[in-house]
Formats: sequence, C-alpha cells, structure tokens
Amino acid sequence: MRPAALLFSSLRWVFSLYLENFPIYQTIYGAVSAVPIFVVWMYLSWAMVLIGAVVTASLSEWQDMTIADRG
Repeated sequence: MRPAALLFSSLRWVFSLYLENFPIYQTIYGAVSAVPIFVVWMYLSWAMVLIGAVVTASLSEWQDMTIADRG
C-alpha cells in the first residue's frame, strides 16, 4: 500500500471518530455546520495527499541512495 493511501485511510478513520464523538459543530453552527467540517476535511485530505507524494518521492530517492552505497 502506498504511503499516501495509508495516510488517507488513517485520516478518514480519525476524522470519523472525531465527528461521532465531538458534535460541538452542530451545537455551535446548527444547520450550517457542514460547511466548516467540509473545509477542514478538504484541508486535511489535501495535506495528506501532498505529504504522501513527498514521502513517496523520498522513498524512491532513498532506495536509489542505498543501492548506490552497496555498489
């Protein structure tokens, strides 16, 4: 499994736990609570995509360095 997919799956699980256990947004914002939740979800999911891309690119460079060190 790719690092980005693993991070995204973990984020989805943590975010769902947060929404289930901390319904404070519904109390504060009422019917409009979906908007800030959606914005936070978009921010976190794009952050995980970008972090996963950086990790994936770094892994290939790290793998090339270890092969060069052995040779």
